[in-house]
Amino acid sequence: MRAWREHAKQPGFDAEIVHGVEYIASLLRAQRLRFTKTIRTKVTYHDSCHLGRGCAVYVPPREVLSAIPGLQLVEMKRNQRWAWCCGGGGGVPESDPELARWSAAERMREARESGAELILTSSALCQRSFDDLNKNGLPVQALLEFASQAL
Repeated sequence: MRAWREHAKQPGFDAEIVHGVEYIASLLRAQRLRFTKTIRTKVTYHDSCHLGRGCAVYVPPREVLSAIPGLQLVEMKRNQRWAWCCGGGGGVPESDPELARWSAAERMREARESGAELILTSSALCQRSFDDLNKNGLPVQALLEFASQAL
């Protein structure tokens, strides 16, 4: 995503690069999309390094989640710009698997402390990192996959 955004700044490139969650949030703001199904659960959103700090996309995921009827969004202690890394990117799992597992476990601890029943993310790397914890964590799901259940 970040690489595409940088490429879009090149002269002659005439396209706006947005992540799927930004697109869905824009449809919600324009009232071109509405979630109609109620989902009664408590979730927390994990800001991934690439979409979060890399692209500064923090508000759109929360706009999408706030539009889902019945959903309760709880924040982890460290969120948005200060969110803790899941340990799943940047070659960390390959170069230092122990550090990757420790980082994911630390983030999962924060998610459990938030009182959430489910952790959502917009990163496949983060989802894999959390899933690798096996039975030691909360269920993890892609934010857009989760949101599609409310349509």
